[in-house]
Amino acid sequence: MSADGVFHESGREILYEIVKSGNAAQVSAIDAATGIEVFLTGPANLSPVSLRAAALRKLLFVLQKQGIIAPQAEKPNQAPTTSAPTGRGRLV
Repeated sequence: MSADGVFHESGREILYEIVKSGNAAQVSAIDAATGIEVFLTGPANLSPVSLRAAALRKLLFVLQKQGIIAPQAEKPNQAPTTSAPTGRGRLV
């Protein structure tokens, strides 16, 4: 089991806890200011950085959904999505 606190780029302190049990790991991410906590279960062989990143994305989603933080703007350098070509054949 490990627990630590990290400041997110938004200035919010996020506390993480990772508990491994067999081949699964449960990750908790807690917003220190509000006490809102999210849980996530993933494979135990995944790196702690990846587990924390997934838990952070879920916590930020919950905070945005509750109106505590503003939604993040989309990245301007994102490639535009293209629609599938029409016509015959199969797109592979």
